[in-house]
Amino acid sequence: MSAAIGIIAITIISFPITYVLFGKNVIDSFRSKFFYWLKSTVFLSIFLLIWSVYAEPEVVLWFHALISLGAASLFNLCRAHVALMIP
Repeated sequence: MSAAIGIIAITIISFPITYVLFGKNVIDSFRSKFFYWLKSTVFLSIFLLIWSVYAEPEVVLWFHALISLGAASLFNLCRAHVALMIP
């Protein structure tokens, strides 16, 4: 499996898991939603970091961590905006 397909698969799998772990009791406030986004981002970035180190071992670790954190935050931010558009 290529690195990109693995990242997409891990992201899709982590969305329902993070909802069950962190998002069931989120109230409608900025602080609550922000901490849900933050916890989901950290959770996803850890698994993306593990996958990217496994898939591309020749790249430097700090670069993996930077890309994983950036991708996780972007994916979770996009998920939050898509969820706002669904009635």
